[in-house]
Amino acid sequence: MQARIAEVTEKTKQQDVVESDFPGIHIATYATESEDFRRFIQKPLFDEEILNAPVDDYIEEVVATFNASVTDTLKVAGLDELDMIPNLSINFEIYPFGHNLYSIVFTIHEFFGGNTQDLRTKIFLVNLNEKEMLNPKELVTEDAPEAIWHQVKEQLVAQDELADYFMEEFFDENITPEDILEKMYITEDAIHFIFDKYTVAAGAAGIPEAVFTLDDFHTHFNEAFNTMLGYIKNVPGRVAVSGADRWDHIDKPHIITHRPEAGKKVALTFDDGPHPTNTLAVLDLLAKYHAKGTFFMIGTSVNFYPDLVAKVIENGHEVGEHSWTHRDFTTLDAASIQQEFDQSDAAFHKVSPWTPTLFRPPYGAYNDAVSQAIGERHIVLWSIDTLDWQSHNPQAILEHVKNNLHDGAIILMHDVHDTSVPGLALVLEYLQSQGYEMVTVSELYND
Repeated sequence: MQARIAEVTEKTKQQDVVESDFPGIHIATYATESEDFRRFIQKPLFDEEILNAPVDDYIEEVVATFNASVTDTLKVAGLDELDMIPNLSINFEIYPFGHNLYSIVFTIHEFFGGNTQDLRTKIFLVNLNEKEMLNPKELVTEDAPEAIWHQVKEQLVAQDELADYFMEEFFDENITPEDILEKMYITEDAIHFIFDKYTVAAGAAGIPEAVFTLDDFHTHFNEAFNTMLGYIKNVPGRVAVSGADRWDHIDKPHIITHRPEAGKKVALTFDDGPHPTNTLAVLDLLAKYHAKGTFFMIGTSVNFYPDLVAKVIENGHEVGEHSWTHRDFTTLDAASIQQEFDQSDAAFHKVSPWTPTLFRPPYGAYNDAVSQAIGERHIVLWSIDTLDWQSHNPQAILEHVKNNLHDGAIILMHDVHDTSVPGLALVLEYLQSQGYEMVTVSELYND
């Protein structure tokens, strides 16, 4: 079992790397599916290699621990005895708080079946100006940790939403003044402290957070860091795009896979984007062949590329949700599923006032709990899987479509893989030669 895990891990070192909105920071993404587990990992990739080392070391440690846990789990129970396949999801968000100063906040989800779940965070404070990771303990005055510990605790106790969940004895036992600063990240106008699931509150609370304004908190910082903050005030943030108001709605069954009665029409769908290069290339190809597509986007990527999401919509295509972090929803409780939707919706709302009504669950995995949690959304699966994520071969992508094509098909592709773009060109040319019209999922069901 260990040998198979090691082999799969080696294969996943090939990454998809794209640009972020922040100079000097790229986004690396790779996903692994095996008989034993699933992994989805997203991490920053810096131009300066010295900054990559601590991030890579941390992720390698998380992956190694996860692999060992999978091995231990399977020693006790075979896969057929587990209710869900073990999976690991690592995602991150970038928060600028000054010129070339960033908080990198990782969220790590692990699941091993039953109630064995883990949800935790890891924070890196990055100074691209000096090509270094900031040590939070070196940013504050000598007596600040003790004062901060009490201040954070008081705010958590006072939060109404934590009234039924916060456990003061957990906080006292698990969080000390010496390590409180490891829970801190900084944004343009606030100081945040976040805590892993179960460390300071009941699991239903998720990841508790205490937030303070910079004005209220600056007295804890030392002179050097306050000087640094003084230089970086009024850094412009991203401007949300408005006017993109095309969201289609369908009054059809909640589970959608295909619609043969649609005749010579198919719906091309693209998962895991948006991708700053490949999604644009996909849009160009769709325009060339007068085709429409439906893009199921990951919320964290929507957050990175709101302008690109707006461009997809403005070009007459359809946008659906693909979760916030690409976690397997069948491993989540109702509150966690709702949190995924809420965060994803918030990212989309930066682009448009409308909320997507189409949802494709990561890995196509859903159960009764997921169906009950989706509200007015419709689950969209597929009837043709091009396996573009597996083959990375344009001709193989085309052959999957040729061998399985049927009226009213929903075709699954991904706009995050470079080889999917030439594969799409072949598919579009073939579909057109066979007399098919390429429409959105909603158009497939509403005509």
